[in-house]
Amino acid sequence: MSIVTDVEQHAIKSIESAHESAMPEIDELLLRTLKQMQKDKPWGVTAGEVLRVAKETESALLAKYRERGVGAVFNRYGIRSRPRGGRKYFNPDKKQ
Repeated sequence: MSIVTDVEQHAIKSIESAHESAMPEIDELLLRTLKQMQKDKPWGVTAGEVLRVAKETESALLAKYRERGVGAVFNRYGIRSRPRGGRKYFNPDKKQ
């Protein structure tokens, strides 16, 4: 192995590590909650439902969050809501 290869591998690992730590804790919590809730509700969940469940585990972290803020987090990661029955449901598919 050459020094160039070592430096390239280190750079790749550093970039991946920085990308992982760039995701705010709240975003990670909300995305993880959405994923868990999808198992029970495959048709989708509302931002309010995700917020309620997430607040059960981290109420202090999400004290000032509202449904619109949850929707904004999901939109930031390309997860769009779909209106159904007067409510907006988040149900990411494989592409999202």
